[in-house]
Amino acid sequence: MKGEYRYPLSLEDELVVEMEIERSEIVDFKVMYNTIVNGKEHQVVRYDCAHGYAHKYILYEKPKRKEMMAE
Repeated sequence: MKGEYRYPLSLEDELVVEMEIERSEIVDFKVMYNTIVNGKEHQVVRYDCAHGYAHKYILYEKPKRKEMMAE
């Protein structure tokens, strides 16, 4: 079962949660913070478990960086 939930935080900001559940276990997830800057939507930060482990991408920064989360 897949699900997506959107939580508006303000007129410009929202939190998006996506998950996939199999046999009562979360097997995949994404938590994203999106904002609108100058009329254009940007993903600021994303937490996910792609590549087999949980990690955080900080996307609205130069250079973009990826951090592994503690177990």
